[in-house]
Amino acid sequence: MPRNANKIDYSLGFTKNLTAFEGLADLRHPTGIIRHHFGEVIFMVFVSILCGINSYELMEEFCNLQKKWFKKYLPLPNGIPSYNTFSRIFQAIESNKFSQCIAQHLDALDYKGINHHIAIDGKVLRGSRDQDQKHVHSVSAWACDEGITLAQVIVSEKSNEITAIPELLELLDIEGSVVTIDAIGSQAAIAKKIIDKRGDYAPVVKENQKALYNEKFLANLNMLADN
Repeated sequence: MPRNANKIDYSLGFTKNLTAFEGLADLRHPTGIIRHHFGEVIFMVFVSILCGINSYELMEEFCNLQKKWFKKYLPLPNGIPSYNTFSRIFQAIESNKFSQCIAQHLDALDYKGINHHIAIDGKVLRGSRDQDQKHVHSVSAWACDEGITLAQVIVSEKSNEITAIPELLELLDIEGSVVTIDAIGSQAAIAKKIIDKRGDYAPVVKENQKALYNEKFLANLNMLADN
């Protein structure tokens, strides 16, 4: 029997409210075994990322636990994809294009984070490594009050978090928000980027950044002395 005897077009399947993602290309090989609609998989990945899921295995588990909810919006003719399917599809698409789609979707919803706390942090997507590739490393912006991921940028093999954070900030509307970043993001260029976008920042400073650490230490002593 042919692998797709009914000639079903699995490259579609986007929900009516997910138009921002329709520009993503389905790069699965048409002669391979395809059982899940591309748009449905993208919707499940998007929801999982918004909920802070950080591995493909957990993505599969999360979607199975929430299957009843997903079926309100998706036909799911062949159920929830396996974590391998999530991994293959997500690694094939242009990762930063996906990040831009998230930002465009939230912008279309007129999301505003005024006076909110946005935490920027790097993480490794567990289950993303195979024999030929390293783990996928991303930098994400988390809206602490709402408990959702606002945007995510994949760190390329020739780059690092320091160069990825400004790319992430470019996707965000941070006016009036406080941005927190760990020590690796305590860079003058990143602070300037936040200020230019009318946000406030609270970076972490460690002792290996001697000049900045000593400046902060002296500032704290002066504040104590004034009080």
